[in-house]
Amino acid sequence: MITIRQQQLKALRAASREEFVRQVAEHVRECWPDAHASLGVAGMRQYVRAAIDRAEAYGISTQYGVVGFVDLLLALGDDFDTNDAFPWAREILTRDVPAREKIDTLELYAREVLGENGHA
Repeated sequence: MITIRQQQLKALRAASREEFVRQVAEHVRECWPDAHASLGVAGMRQYVRAAIDRAEAYGISTQYGVVGFVDLLLALGDDFDTNDAFPWAREILTRDVPAREKIDTLELYAREVLGENGHA
């Protein structure tokens, strides 16, 4: 029988999280090249880590949800979830519904605000 210590589990989780951060940052590089270029690789990874923490605070932790949350941050602004210009955002984010429903609903509202292409 193999025994995995807590420290080993913690290291595995950290490695998995960093791979997730890398994947989301790569998405940003492909879809938001100006934002990625302005922060650079290390800066974008830090931005993604912070976005993951914020998304998790709203019950969003899947790759789909986090990527959607990051896209919304980049499209609407880093404070979209607290900005009075988007009162619907906080209401949607705090609903007791699945994360995918939150992101899909937010994206619908954002398209109305930004137009169909989703970029400001």
